Amino acid sequence: SYAMIYKDFFDGLNKLSKSGLVKIGETTGGTIHHNLLTSPELADLSPHIQQCLLQMHENNKRSSEILASLNIDKFENTTKDDILNFDLLNTYSLNNAVKVSKTAATV
Repeated sequence: SYAMIYKDFFDGLNKLSKSGLVKIGETTGGTIHHNLLTSPELADLSPHIQQCLLQMHENNKRSSEILASLNIDKFENTTKDDILNFDLLNTYSLNNAVKVSKTAATV
């Protein structure tokens, strides 16, 4: 399994927590990209969840407040190709990134 986490979160982990992890890279662009994944049990609902999140910024005041509290303007669609173009994944290996993207439903 692979995960993208904040550097400060990783740096704050204790030695025991870090012992089970392998750091494969670190972004340098100063930006972060969040992915929301749906479990296999919710696969049928994934398109509906995706549409709801993508239109959230257009919905109502409460939706806008939620987005503002997350410090984001809106959710944007991310494709498998977008994920594969991340420098972090490319530096590790394209083959491993493909394994990750095949097992994740990206919203």
